[in-house]
Order: sequence, then structure tokens, then C-alpha cells
Amino acid sequence: MICYKLCIFISLVVVGYSNPMGPRDGPRTNKEDETMAEVTGPLNEEKFCDFPDVAEYRVYNTKWNKLDLTYRIVNYTSKWSNANVDSGIAKAVQWWSDVTPLKFTRIFSGTADIMIGFVKGDHGDGNRFKENTLTLAHASKPNHIPYSFLHFNEERVSDFSEDWETFVTVAAHEFGHNLGLAHSHDNNAVMFDAIGESKACLNSDDIRGIQSLYGANPDKTLLPKC
Repeated sequence: MICYKLCIFISLVVVGYSNPMGPRDGPRTNKEDETMAEVTGPLNEEKFCDFPDVAEYRVYNTKWNKLDLTYRIVNYTSKWSNANVDSGIAKAVQWWSDVTPLKFTRIFSGTADIMIGFVKGDHGDGNRFKENTLTLAHASKPNHIPYSFLHFNEERVSDFSEDWETFVTVAAHEFGHNLGLAHSHDNNAVMFDAIGESKACLNSDDIRGIQSLYGANPDKTLLPKC
């Protein structure tokens, strides 16, 4: 089995960085230390949504200083339907908003807090997707200048094979980095550093991690059922 990577864990400084992805086919919906995250562990074949007693989550040293965040899908891939991308991204952010006070609003032009796109090779963020890499995506930390970003590797999108649930899992993992979570040591967590099968929801480790940064959603139960 292939170990697919989600993101690359590096440190870099980005100066004058304005557009990590140029608009492509599909509708137009238009420095500081930076950490991006790469999955290096083995495929996770454990059962999902298990609730371990000991938290293994890790967080960055930064988080958003607000609870209302915007995101924008800058471009689409020719290998997926736009509707699947839209619904997958919406589902991924919902996983995090369900358990926190965070609110996500999609915008269709201008600069969002989190800019999302499908890119390949050297795409301008200082962290190119290498040829034949197993990396599926990478993302920046919160409050990245001039905006945080989530990049899917266009050359690996076909590996999803229109698997919507896997796409949601990868998107949710990367959004976790956008919100301030690093990789978890819990191999049942969405924030674990490798993906085998898709997840059905965040597990308790993911929830404890994100709530350590932003608190709980008073309108939701602590552990949503999968």
C-alpha cells in the first residue's frame, strides 16, 4: 500500500508573497515565520472515531485572534466536479465549526482569511510539489501574511478517484493546520500525519486540540457522533 502524504513540515520566510495560485478553469471566486505540514507516517488502518483517554494533539505557537473566518476557492481541478469540491470544503470546515465557536463564511472575490486552490510543481509559495511526490496537499499556519492558504496537489488529485470522503478527510486535516494544529501522535486522529482510509469525523484528540485553542461550541455536544 502507498503511504500518501498530506503536507510538508518545514519552516520558511515568505516575503512579498501575493498569489500562490493563478486562476484556472472553473468559476473565478475573484513576512513571518511559516510552517507547512507533510505526512510521513504509515497508512492508518486503525478504526476511526476512536476516543483515546490521553490526548496526543500538538498545536503551533499561533492561532487566529478572531472567531469569524472567511475562505475562498480560487480555482478548481479538471479531475473533479466543482460541486464535489465545494461540498467537500464546506463539510471539512463544518467539522471544526461543529465543536468550536469558529464560524466560516465562503466568499467569491477578494482576499479571504484562507485561500484554497489546486496547484502543481513550483506554485509560488516557496514549497513546490516535487515530481512524483506522494504529498496530497499542504497548508499554512494561522495569520499567515497576506493570507493563509490550503493547496491541493493537482498531480495527485486523481488519487482520490472522486472519493468524496477521502477528499473531506484531507481538506479537514489541512484546515486543522490553518487553524493552528500540528500533527497528532494519535493515529486515529484526523490530524495524524498519514492517511489510509477516510475518516467519518474528528476524533476526541482532534476535538481536544482545537478546543484548547478556541474553546468549545456551546451549541453542540462535546463529541459529535460519527
